Amino acid sequence: MGHETWSGLARRLTPSLAAAMMLTMPSLAGQTPPATRPQFKGIWEPVSFTEDLDLKDVFFVTANVGWASGEGGTIIHTKDGGANWTAQLGGDPASTDAAISKLRFIDEYRGWAMQGRKLIHTQNGQDWEEVPGALPNWVSDYTFVSRRQGVMAATTSSVGHATEVFLTRDGGRVWKKVADCAIRAAIDGLNRNISCQISRFHFPSPKVGYLIGYLDCIGMGCGGPPVLGKTEDGGATWRFMLGPGDVKTTKLRDVFFTDEQHGFLNVHSGGSEPKIFATADGGQTWKGVIGTPGEWLRFADPEVGWGFEELKCSYTTDGGARWNSRPHRFPANPRAVSMPRRDRAYVAGDNGMVFRYRVVPTSQVTPPEVLVTAAMPSFSSALSEQVTQLDLLVDSLQAIVQQLPAATSGTSSTAPSATSSSAASSATSSATPAATSSDSATSSDSAAASVTAPSADGATSFATDTTIPLDAPLPPPSDFTANCCAKKFSRLETILGAIAGSLPQLIAKNRNSNLLLAAVRMLADIPGQFRSVKGGLAAFRAATDQAAAIAALAQVTTAVETFKTQASAALQKDLPPVDLVTQPWPADAAPAGALPDSAQPAETSPEPSAEPADSATANGNATADAVKAKAADAAKKGLKGLIKKKIKIP
Repeated sequence: MGHETWSGLARRLTPSLAAAMMLTMPSLAGQTPPATRPQFKGIWEPVSFTEDLDLKDVFFVTANVGWASGEGGTIIHTKDGGANWTAQLGGDPASTDAAISKLRFIDEYRGWAMQGRKLIHTQNGQDWEEVPGALPNWVSDYTFVSRRQGVMAATTSSVGHATEVFLTRDGGRVWKKVADCAIRAAIDGLNRNISCQISRFHFPSPKVGYLIGYLDCIGMGCGGPPVLGKTEDGGATWRFMLGPGDVKTTKLRDVFFTDEQHGFLNVHSGGSEPKIFATADGGQTWKGVIGTPGEWLRFADPEVGWGFEELKCSYTTDGGARWNSRPHRFPANPRAVSMPRRDRAYVAGDNGMVFRYRVVPTSQVTPPEVLVTAAMPSFSSALSEQVTQLDLLVDSLQAIVQQLPAATSGTSSTAPSATSSSAASSATSSATPAATSSDSATSSDSAAASVTAPSADGATSFATDTTIPLDAPLPPPSDFTANCCAKKFSRLETILGAIAGSLPQLIAKNRNSNLLLAAVRMLADIPGQFRSVKGGLAAFRAATDQAAAIAALAQVTTAVETFKTQASAALQKDLPPVDLVTQPWPADAAPAGALPDSAQPAETSPEPSAEPADSATANGNATADAVKAKAADAAKKGLKGLIKKKIKIP
């Protein structure tokens, strides 16, 4: 062959042989490209407390903001992912105060914790105080589904175990017994009435919750039966059933539901390894999943979850269908774990240990104390790009309207100029068939639009009426907006339709599993804010002069900026936006500037409250007032005074 190249040789061969040789050419020439290396890795890195005291629990409400608690009456707080910790209570290793454990938060500033026989509470994420009132005995677990309503596993007896369910409707002051954990099961041919100890609650929604329990006894043979409890009214009533496994030996160790129907159980039978069982019908049926979960099950969102124990971490990235495990040896015994986001987690334990999980480039050098593990997948959603396109389109509409003569009006007796008519005609003829039916600028459509187009109040109704589908088309344009902006309307409808399609998928896929009320807020706020955007656009299309168009676009700008922030929260880059609370609020009133308790179950507290009954309406009214004020100001100033914040969604 001499110096003849492979391609030259291939040209002289038969096509089939040439093709075969070209396919094998890299391997024959020794030029096989290296396999693609992962670009990212997961790491567990130390961000521990500076004092040597044992930590009992950890809870993060965002990727960087969280609390840990432990010995010496300690609660420590960080705002920077553990780089710096501040003691809000305790912090002295020599202190003899009772340990604080069982941190429970429902949003970014309202939380509870247990210190011995005391329940303590923060209303602003900073200051802690004891909740007045007596607690039941032997508390094993508790949780809150709103700032008032919660459940607790305990007993009225001075001795024994947590075999009873208690309910509070006043934030933990008064607890009322609502159920006994008991079940009838056939064991060794006998039908037995069995009392069970409750070990853990989990509520995927404010109304639907689950608990797990096991035989109320001490010593050998105390594994089964696997008891599962379920409530559908926020904990007021419960029904109990047998979970998966052997009725004599199986013990349920942990429970986690990613929504009201889909959940997982950590099951242990005798000396065998723990197993994972999954349900897709609210606990009616269960199937085994291959994988070993460790001691705790936690999900950041419906797709990504972890199972933890001292020497191993298991993880899933597909909603629990498949699990993988990696060995890990933390320097101290882990006591608790928190997952604020799929790419961020924290474990806390003895000797002030806190380790943080995050995803970094593979090339990053890791010190010996850092544990390397799998990289969790990033969020993927077209919503980021779609909202950016919407923002740019609104900017272009503003530029067009600002350049119009101030006296221009679709209702003027003066006929539109030839240039305007030509532009409108060109826009109509170039529109797609779907857009032509709704966006055409013909005289008959324009005349109809001038009569039927909604007023500002009508646009508000469009924004707040939840019966209108998210993908409902905007009303026809007026003469004014058809003449000035018809070329943009087809693109506008396309973007709005794409966002309407992305929202349900985003909410279902990325719902926050760490904070109950943050998830509830996302379910309500994001579609509601998108309706506000469409309401503002409806008002703009109905505008008959420049001033009305400028005011409507000011409303749209405000709504789009809020929508962008909430979309960022939906991607769990941050929490849904709320006003910060700096002072505690009265026992029966909501904090100034904070969102009302939209997650309150149907059975509410009988005490009077300053909290609005309909939080969505209250928030909508407040938003509407703010929007009207900004719109009026922008109309006077011709948008020159409107300050726009550019919030980029990663």
